[in-house]
Amino acid sequence: MADQFKPMRRGSGSGKTRSILIIIAIIVLVAMVIGYLSFRKAISGSDSHRSKISGVPSISSVPGVGREPSREYAKLQQQQNVGEAKEALKKQGVALPTLGRSTYIDDGSSLLPTASSDQATPAGCSVDELKRARAAGVTAFE
Repeated sequence: MADQFKPMRRGSGSGKTRSILIIIAIIVLVAMVIGYLSFRKAISGSDSHRSKISGVPSISSVPGVGREPSREYAKLQQQQNVGEAKEALKKQGVALPTLGRSTYIDDGSSLLPTASSDQATPAGCSVDELKRARAAGVTAFE
């Protein structure tokens, strides 16, 4: 019967080993308690960190919504769009124009600049490469 408990005694070893095991167990227990308390605090979500507003602000001048913008505003916006497009062309980047009118009939004088034939097209945008991409099954939505 005494032989059955020998492996347990061997595992506990000397007093030094026992004290190290006890210290490790205490550290693990304290870490678990701290983790549980932190988790519980995060779940509760105190109201002190939330923002409070009295209401939604009323915005009445959103371009393209409701009233049509004035001709002067539309002209200035178009000039800004053209300027941004020219800048994007210089840097071989992209410019997204700001839409100002929901319905606008243009005489063609405000066309945005495009790359001229003497400028090199960006890599992957030549006609042959685009045809190969289309043949491979690439769509405009990808």
